[in-house]
Amino acid sequence: MDRLYIPRKHGGRGLISIQESIYMEEQSLSRYIEDSEGELLAATRRENILNDWNGEDNKQLKHRLMQEHKEKWMTKPLHGQFLGQTQQIADSKSWAWLTTGGLKKETEGFLMAAQDQALRTNAIKVKIDKQEGEAMCRMCKNREETVTHIISECSKLAQLEYKKRYDKLAGAVHWSLCQTYHKAF
Repeated sequence: MDRLYIPRKHGGRGLISIQESIYMEEQSLSRYIEDSEGELLAATRRENILNDWNGEDNKQLKHRLMQEHKEKWMTKPLHGQFLGQTQQIADSKSWAWLTTGGLKKETEGFLMAAQDQALRTNAIKVKIDKQEGEAMCRMCKNREETVTHIISECSKLAQLEYKKRYDKLAGAVHWSLCQTYHKAF
């Protein structure tokens, strides 16, 4: 859930938390009352109607709240694995696919679910959902069926699907080089 409230340029869904919006408005109002010199606002300040603001401006407050969401997301044993594994190498360019608008919302949600290990693989069904069955990969039957295994480890998928994925990537790189250098290779 914390990923929902992280900005898209940082890998989240970019929703605005109602609770945080109210908190930010309270902080802004507290700053306004504290800084104003009007008689009625001075009386409001004396009555201490609003929470005292902690000295942060809105930009600092937003950044702090985003960091708190990221930390909570990363501490999740299952859903936080991807962020923990990519934190040292991911930057704003890593999340550009979220801001370019090239994907349908359903596709974007599916990719995020895969990153968060939230797809109902055999391992999740057995270990998390406590369903009857086997946690092993339905293709190779050698390892537990996790998102990571399906994407990069399955020996059966490696023979065909990984090669197709590699060929498509190599074709895209080749096309980009052709466009850059205006030559046909």
